[in-house]
Amino acid sequence: MKYQKILLIAISMLFSYIGFAEEHCSHSHKEAQLLELQTSEGSQIVQIQGDGSVLLPQEVIATQKAKAYQAVNKPYIRNISDIKQKGSKLPFIGAGSLTEDNIEQTCIDFLNANKSKLNINTDNIRLLNKKYFNNRWFVVFRQIFNGIEIVTSEVRFVVFSNGKIQTFTSTYYDDVSVEAAKPKISTLSAQQSAIFGLSNPIESYTFKKNEKLFIIPYLNNGKYIYKLAYDYEIIGATEFFTAYVDANDGSLLKRANHVHHYDAQTTGDGYSINPNAPLESQSILNFCKFNIDGTEYKTDRKGLIKNVPDAAKGKAFTTNLEGQYAKMYKGGAQIDDRLDWTKATPYQFEGTVGSDGNINMAGKTANYDEVFRTLYYHVNVVRNHYFLLGFTGLDKSFPIYTQILPDNQVNTTNATFNAYSSGDMALTFMSANNNLVLIGRLANVVYHEYGHSVNHCIYRDAGKGGMYNSTCNEALADISGAFINDYQDVFRNGYATGYEYLENQYHMERFLDNEFIFPDSVGGESHHDSQILSGAIWDFRQHLNDVTGDSALALETANWIVHTAKLATPDGYTLEEAFSKWYEEMLNASVDQSTEASMYFNEIEQAFSRHHIGFDLRTKTLFEHDNVGDIPNNEAISIVAKIPELSSAPEQVKEVWVNYYSSREPYELKSVLLEKTGDNYEGSIPAQSEDTRINYYFTFKNPYSGGIVKTDEDYVCFVGYEEKYASDFETTANWTVTNESNTERGWKNQEPTLSYMQNPVIIVEPEADNTDENGKKCWMTTTEYSQVSGTYRTLNRTSTLTSPSISLANATFPVVTYYMYYLNVSTSKDKYNTGSGSGKLTTEISIDNGATWRKVDEISGRYVPKHWTWQRQYFPIKKYMQDGEVLSNVQIRFVAYNNTNSSYYIAMIDDIKIINSEDPGSISNKDIAPNITVMPNPAYNETNIEFGQPLINPTISVIDALGKVVLESNMFGEFDSCPIDVNKLAIGVYYIKVDAGKESLMTQLNVVR
Repeated sequence: MKYQKILLIAISMLFSYIGFAEEHCSHSHKEAQLLELQTSEGSQIVQIQGDGSVLLPQEVIATQKAKAYQAVNKPYIRNISDIKQKGSKLPFIGAGSLTEDNIEQTCIDFLNANKSKLNINTDNIRLLNKKYFNNRWFVVFRQIFNGIEIVTSEVRFVVFSNGKIQTFTSTYYDDVSVEAAKPKISTLSAQQSAIFGLSNPIESYTFKKNEKLFIIPYLNNGKYIYKLAYDYEIIGATEFFTAYVDANDGSLLKRANHVHHYDAQTTGDGYSINPNAPLESQSILNFCKFNIDGTEYKTDRKGLIKNVPDAAKGKAFTTNLEGQYAKMYKGGAQIDDRLDWTKATPYQFEGTVGSDGNINMAGKTANYDEVFRTLYYHVNVVRNHYFLLGFTGLDKSFPIYTQILPDNQVNTTNATFNAYSSGDMALTFMSANNNLVLIGRLANVVYHEYGHSVNHCIYRDAGKGGMYNSTCNEALADISGAFINDYQDVFRNGYATGYEYLENQYHMERFLDNEFIFPDSVGGESHHDSQILSGAIWDFRQHLNDVTGDSALALETANWIVHTAKLATPDGYTLEEAFSKWYEEMLNASVDQSTEASMYFNEIEQAFSRHHIGFDLRTKTLFEHDNVGDIPNNEAISIVAKIPELSSAPEQVKEVWVNYYSSREPYELKSVLLEKTGDNYEGSIPAQSEDTRINYYFTFKNPYSGGIVKTDEDYVCFVGYEEKYASDFETTANWTVTNESNTERGWKNQEPTLSYMQNPVIIVEPEADNTDENGKKCWMTTTEYSQVSGTYRTLNRTSTLTSPSISLANATFPVVTYYMYYLNVSTSKDKYNTGSGSGKLTTEISIDNGATWRKVDEISGRYVPKHWTWQRQYFPIKKYMQDGEVLSNVQIRFVAYNNTNSSYYIAMIDDIKIINSEDPGSISNKDIAPNITVMPNPAYNETNIEFGQPLINPTISVIDALGKVVLESNMFGEFDSCPIDVNKLAIGVYYIKVDAGKESLMTQLNVVR
């Protein structure tokens, strides 16, 4: 059976925090936990992320491997390639002028005209949002079923004003059904489920229930089921969530955290701290209310009150610094090291109107007054910045909660420094008046947090529920400040003069003119990793200086293109997907509707490729190929790969190769250039003259850099084999299980659906079986949830899975193949478990019907599966036979061992078969074993090859992706290593082949710059 993937759920937070000092921020980097929620239909095990969010199963899959997520959704996806028309690069949606009044109907008419291609019933969609910006209409519909909106569905257009469709994507579920039309659980039960796993009691939250019900597509056993759900906003003293609760049984389906922090827990290149940040004691207080002698006045855009009567001159005034776009709140007790909003009070300032009628706010009555004026001023600055981009989603008296230190603590570094956005609810600043770490006086802290709130509103209004990828969210929040102030050192001026050493303590670094590249610079922390994307965007802004010859115009152009891209809501559950979508949408945002071409393709490509998130990465994420499987006859192997075109790129990939090598000597790497037909690239690996194993992979040529790029996956198929035995394990197939005394949670034949383990947490979600749509079973060691410890427990002691006796009397050179998933990162210790990863999985074979056993393979110690996926294993039986033995009674067994205290062990076996060859040359699993080591890899200038054993007179060949030898070195004597100078090699993927007599070893080398 084929499997989707087994996925590691990253134990990092969906929305990461920004507290300056990690030890002061109690919410920083919590681990995920598994908790048991009682529902009306039994118990539900809920995985709570570190920030309190809860993911849908399909989101869990997408978090680790976007391509698996795409495979699940493929039947429901329609895109622009389905509606392309001849004679135009972009489809045409209709004649005439597109306006606010007709854009919705024009899109519907287009869907109806293309119903046969798209299979979208326009009676079942409803307009969600429409917006005009930068000569484009952004239009989003949501699917409905019996009048109920389906969450995660969308029909999305980006249409130029001349009627050409720039992009069209949709997720439309055509198999929807729901169990009941009326909810069954009480409001109280729904609220209790909505906050399940959060830290505070129910009475500390305010619930805002959406009066409508929603339908949630929920992945179960490899296919979607549809659940009726309540939607709640959950507002606490320091929290802001939205949650979906199953209306029938009360299970918690999904919860999202909308709080984004300013955290500086990042690392990067050092830089000089600039002098003390200037205090904004004379900040313009525009649109602000003042009470003078009992009459309310409001300042204008320039911060002036016009027509103050003479009678008011010299009179006292009061203000709360409340205006059209901001309202300042002060103090409050602390809960969990953060401000308790419920105890905050409006800021108050008293003064006297000058004899000239002007308001004098310069006088300082307390150490915090200029902090409040500074924050109020900068909220209005950043609001005006986004207003000029057409964004008005936060045009209200936006609450700014500000915690103030007592006078005797304003010069301490022991305070909790933090700032965070709560979507459209509020901005919060902790220890804002500290005189050493200037969080309340630094403009970019305000711009950064306000940028998070803008991101939230734009993505929410476009049907996304908010920007999912926290790393991209951080990047765009940094760009918010960088573009307003037009400097790349995002949080400069953050320290008082003489306290620069605090940089090392609080790691307050976000430097956009950087050398960060993907994936090498990824550290798993969103504020650090965000500098890859923000660095690319900043580089693009700098490249525009050369294009325009005017820095101000370059900045304005970059600003508009980034905002246009944001309106298209690029996002992704993996960095590969999210970064590459931002690249594509930046290209789309720069397209001129008359020429249908990007005006700044070279600048965007250069900037993004510098950080390794440009054309190469997007092409790799779009690449599709299904493994051809095994070929029973010696015939040509048909190959089909697909790379959807980037409509905004002037050139597409023209050259794609399938590169392959046989398990027979001389192990030559050969390449076949595939023929391009639309989005497909087709060709074949030539028929093999003898039975063999073929390993193959794909490379493509970047049409701009000329570099050769390798795609992510490698494939294998057996050619010319006869099947002698097979089991897909949909039944036990006469395999037996024996357990050591007191063994628990041993081998069982079952579906591995939604099997959990903690630290790391994984979820197994298999695809449908090849032959039986309803069958998905495999053999697996099992898990058990412990209500006492609140964790899943896995195998303890020894459990053995043994095959029946298999007769291979007529086989000449049989090979056993099977699929395995194995994870072992246990940490428990007792008399059965001596340390980290001490569990093991052993594969053994018997030639004498189980009387004696020989070890084939053993995995012990810490082990994480490659790509977190099922791995195909194979071995030749004859390798484990002695002279004179026959193949009449063969047995295979898998021995799993672990300790009861470990929560980190699982073993799975599936789809075993024995295939027969007529020649021993085709059966070795070690012919091209990558048992030589290359360090460093990727290599920049020089790398060193470790052979793993002394070799006599080795020849080292460096082979490019097309099979050409580009470097060769003949060494005379006995060597165990060899240095290689790669300075003259182009960027790309190479293979290193080491020949020494009968020894022939090969491994991969990546060259980067």
